[in-house]
Amino acid sequence: MNINIFKIWLILEMQFYNKFKRHIKNLSWRYSENLLPTIKFNFNKIKKRKSNYSNFYEIRRIIDCVSKNGYAVSSFDQLNIKDHDKQIEPLRIFKLENESKFYEKVIANNEKNNKISYQIDILDYANEDILNSVMKIIKHPIFEKISQEYFKMVTEFWEYSSMLTFPSFDDPKMSQLWHKDPEDLMILKYFIFLDNIELDNGPLMYAPGTHHFGKIKRKPKSFKEHKASRVIDNEMIKVLPKEKWISAIGKKGTIFFADTRGYHKGGYLKKGTRWIMQGQYISPSAFLKQKIVNYK
Repeated sequence: MNINIFKIWLILEMQFYNKFKRHIKNLSWRYSENLLPTIKFNFNKIKKRKSNYSNFYEIRRIIDCVSKNGYAVSSFDQLNIKDHDKQIEPLRIFKLENESKFYEKVIANNEKNNKISYQIDILDYANEDILNSVMKIIKHPIFEKISQEYFKMVTEFWEYSSMLTFPSFDDPKMSQLWHKDPEDLMILKYFIFLDNIELDNGPLMYAPGTHHFGKIKRKPKSFKEHKASRVIDNEMIKVLPKEKWISAIGKKGTIFFADTRGYHKGGYLKKGTRWIMQGQYISPSAFLKQKIVNYK
């Protein structure tokens, strides 16, 4: 009996310690590492008491959903983003003209056993005019606004891409397995659907509530793959039932927001292709760390 009481006491003590440690880490991240960006954000809020965004309520809904669940679904129309088809059209033409070449590159990478052999970032091959056109969408001010309201601080734009994904040749690997992005405590990514995406097209899968400030704190058993932690489905089920996993499917023009500090995976196609654009915002302290790490 005394042994059981001691075990319970140890468990409770460990839970309290982990909660306290997480709380200290959160405070340090915001009020030490990102103090000035937090002050600047709040100062700007005081200066601009009234929002000049016509889609204020849609922005508020997105932020509330991502804060609570780690994800939100919107669209160009709901966010009132104009001329998106016009800005994306040069990239669409470029993709149609070169899709067979992109597929050949993926095949070649697979034969070389490249660790990412199922998708290609077509922006790496686009000319400056095409890139400048699509960046008007990827870096649209509305995304920066949403990121700052979500982080409650001034944020930094970090990465962008336009991934064209083809059917895989083997078992799921790399980002096709469950993982968390490592860059920051909070990460806001937005995935813009450039074609319709269905279940067979390898949609992004998200585990709601597993982001840093979500309610699910339990970690599934993982393994290392190229120094990154990966989780298989059978282990993720132990943390969150499969019926609660979210599939990011939708029509062209859908925008899926996700805090990718939550567990997610995607890109394991059964047929067709998946074509998206994406952008990412992180905190200024994480931005500085990434610049240092990636400095050449």
